[in-house]
Amino acid sequence: MTPSGRTEDTTYLEQIHLNDKSIYFNRMQNMPANYYHWHQCAEILSVSRGVGIALMEHQQYTVKPGRLFIFPPGKLHKVFVEQDERNVYHRTTLHFNPVLLEPWLRDFPRQHMLLRQLCGRGEKARVFDVGDLQPVIETLLQRF
Repeated sequence: MTPSGRTEDTTYLEQIHLNDKSIYFNRMQNMPANYYHWHQCAEILSVSRGVGIALMEHQQYTVKPGRLFIFPPGKLHKVFVEQDERNVYHRTTLHFNPVLLEPWLRDFPRQHMLLRQLCGRGEKARVFDVGDLQPVIETLLQRF
């Protein structure tokens, strides 16, 4: 149910199959994206190549390398990249159930609160510019 008490509209649901200990990790290259969807879990999207737009919560954001998006569970969003030989889209997505991480963070109150603020159901989607850290992030994602 949504915070307003309504049942969530499953029309745009892109179901991610997670077990109780998993993170769904996917590095995608040269794969376009152009549809509205939401997940039952949280999504972190890291863009390493390509330029486009992301639409969420009635706002438009530029998709570009060095940009990190966090979509809490249930947040409708769309990423559109007009891909061609000059604009190749590479991205990494991590899908996970934030509720399963909470017990591991109980002894770390600041990190626990941050997880809730970024990934709690009903929270707003977030966009971060991490261009200065992009080489480090890419190295971590390649090794993950």
